[in-house]
Amino acid sequence: MKTKIYKIAVFSDLNNGADTALKSAIGLSKMINASIDFFYVKEASRIVASENQLSAMRSINEEYTLTKKQIEDLVNPIFNKYNVPVAYSFSFGNVKNEIE
Repeated sequence: MKTKIYKIAVFSDLNNGADTALKSAIGLSKMINASIDFFYVKEASRIVASENQLSAMRSINEEYTLTKKQIEDLVNPIFNKYNVPVAYSFSFGNVKNEIE
């Protein structure tokens, strides 16, 4: 007999409600024994402010580091408190294209 494997996807814009959404997903995951995937997409046009290629690459690298830290700061305390693993990832680009 096959057992169903459930996954919960949490899409966030990293605003103030992100931790509440993640806590709700954790509660649901405990009820149905599901894994949680957290995903964030930031529009590239919000990152790159200049047309200089070197400056654009520097901005993207800085934003990558800051975004990763911001997500880890959101996920790790919740993981430590509830002991539920949360896989997370993020991307820069168009939200619609990245989700597909």
